This record gives sequence, structure tokens and C-alpha cells, in this order.
Amino acid sequence: MLLLVPIFAMLVGCPRAPAGPGQTLVEDIRFEGTGRGLLAADSPASLSDVLEQGHTRRLFDAGKLDFGPIIGEPGVLDEGVLGDDGRRLEVWYAHHGYFDAQFEGWTEVPRRRPHPSGLRRVDLVARVDRGQPSLVEGEVAIEGLEGLSGPFAEGLRRLPELGPGDVFELEAYEGSISAIRERLYERGYAYAKVSGKVDVRADEHLVSVRITVDAGRPCVFGEVSVVGEDLLPPARVIQEIGFVPGDGFKLSKLVSARQRLYSLGVYALVEVQPTLATPGEREVPVTVRLQRRASRTVAFGPSLELAPGRQELVATAEYRDDDAFHRLLRYKATLSGGAASAVDPTATLPADEQLVNTLGPVAGIEQSFTVPGLGGGHFVAALAGSALLGVESGYREFEATGYPSITWTP
Repeated sequence: MLLLVPIFAMLVGCPRAPAGPGQTLVEDIRFEGTGRGLLAADSPASLSDVLEQGHTRRLFDAGKLDFGPIIGEPGVLDEGVLGDDGRRLEVWYAHHGYFDAQFEGWTEVPRRRPHPSGLRRVDLVARVDRGQPSLVEGEVAIEGLEGLSGPFAEGLRRLPELGPGDVFELEAYEGSISAIRERLYERGYAYAKVSGKVDVRADEHLVSVRITVDAGRPCVFGEVSVVGEDLLPPARVIQEIGFVPGDGFKLSKLVSARQRLYSLGVYALVEVQPTLATPGEREVPVTVRLQRRASRTVAFGPSLELAPGRQELVATAEYRDDDAFHRLLRYKATLSGGAASAVDPTATLPADEQLVNTLGPVAGIEQSFTVPGLGGGHFVAALAGSALLGVESGYREFEATGYPSITWTP
């Protein structure tokens, strides 16, 4: 019975003063004149995120059916931000195609019971007249594609996320511009410029969208500079990035180069930045900025195995160097040693005597040596070997293995 008391207190919530004397606690914020349902674009959750005025969030929070402990900071009424929040709602609706949306005001709805501390509790209701949405008129017009190849230009025309009859969305409009720009970067147009214009006819609730493209000329990678690497020659770093001066410029190659350098395990910071300083130049210089981290690690720990008929206690030490000889070579060695005993179920001796008689040392060593960056960075060569001394039921064993491998990555 005593256990139920703290559980009940946790669910209902402890009465604490969440704000100063004379302040008002906002329990909930509701909206009138907006969409209905949790899946609506202007759901209460979406609109509440726009506001600076907050409300009190509790463990169980569903409109007026809210109880339990307060999660986070309590919502204290701040009348100074309510007017700005009204304008924020109008801007939010404009970004979602409702250009003539009007905020009509706030209504305070007092709660029947005050807070146990005596604070006044209210719900805020925002009244909005969102009006009619503005629709996209016709296809999005894309200008400036005349100098591009036909199939490539046609592919750019299919990228806009807005189509005829769609409700205008600022996010979709900006996403369309970004998609065209990134596609041009990927095709080698490093200096491409993409801009857009939206013409709104609010009285007709129609929107026309025009995107202008200035692709410039196709570019290639120019000189690659390496900054912050004092142990390796620049040529060794350039070997890892996957492109060389003269290769066609691609945004994805810059991203891939950053990932390749990070995967080496020796850098804490990697930046691969093009220098776009001279529009019209064919060659785009690239700067690789690196910051090293500790490449060597040592780990040690014991392990105990207790299984039917077998007992083993082993200590293991591991050494790893991701930059052996300061040439980005990887070396790893694992040493283990301890004692083990095993029982032969077919033997006539009692099990406890067998455990004593078969008790003996166990040991192992595993090593691997990896050479990355072969064949233009697409091949990784490795040589691994191991030697193990163990105890099995009725006999001792020794095993030695060694094997080379070559891995190709695209």
C-alpha cells in the first residue's frame, strides 16, 4: 500500500509553484479557424511550434485532460509576445499558401480550479481566419536552359516540387531551387546560379513561379592544397580523396572525399572545400583542411568462460595503430593469455579430478596489417595471421593461420 503513494504522486503531479506571485499559468493553447485533425498541415502542434508563448506540458497532456508532473519549464503568460505571435501565425500561413490569412486575436479561458499555489490558470485560444489557399498556376517556368543538352535540360524541368493546382508551399519552392542547383553542381557547373521569383495574385488566389538558371561553363578540379597535415606528404593525402586535378567537377566527389578521409581513423576534423573565387574559370581549386587525432589505442581486460565441462580465465590486450609508420597503414595486434581446463565425458575419472588434471595454459596472438589506398584508392590489401594454444576435452591443441586479402570499393 505504501508503494502506491509515490506512484500516485508521480502520476498526478506534485503541487509546486511553477511561476512567481501574480503571474498566470498557461495550461493549453488552442486554435479556432484552422485545419482539423493531427494530420492537418496547420495542426495545433505545428502552429504551437511557431509561437514564442509557451504552455505547460505535463506527463499526460490532451487538451483540458492534462495532469501529472510538469515536463520542462511551465508556460507563464507573457502578454508582450502575444501580438508578435499573431504576426508569426500570419507569416506561417503565407509560407503555406494562405496569403490573406488574418489573425483576429487571443481569448483567455480561465480554468475552474487555480493551481495549488494559488496561481491563476488559463487556456489561450488563437482566432485565425486563414482564408482561401493560393494555387500554383501552370507549370513552373524554368529559364536559362538553352545552352544545356536536351536530356539534361529536360531532367531539370522535372525537378520542381510544385505542380499545377498545388497549394503554394515556400518549402517546396526553395527545395525546387536547391534541387536544380545541386543537379548542376553534380554535372560540373561549379559556378551555377539559380534564383526564383513568385508572382502572387492574392485577389485570384493564384501563384505563378519562375526559376532562372545561369549555369556558366562546365568545370574541372584544379590544384588540391592540403592544410594541417605535417606528417604525410600532400600526395599521400590526395591519393585518398578519389579525384585528381583535371577530373570533372562533382559535388558528390567532395562529399565522398570527406568520408574517405574520415574513415581512415586518424583525423578529428576534415574539410574539403572548393575555392569558387573567379567565375568563368574552368579549373576549381580545392583545399583540404585536416586536424589529427590520436591514432594509437591500447585496450586491456579479463574474460571468464564457465560452460558445462569447461572453465577458462583469460586476460586480453589489444594494440591498434591507424597510422603505422605515418603512412596511413593500419596495424592491429591482440594478445591473450590465461588458463583453462576441460572435462572428457567419456573418461572414467571424476569431473573434478579431470578439471585439475587438464588445467593448463592457453594463449593466443592475432595480427593484421592493412594497406589502404591502392589502385587509385579503390583497393585495400590486408595480411592477417593468428596462433592459438588451447585446451579441449581430452587433449591440447595448437592452431596457426594466415591469409592475405584484397578488397575493392567503388
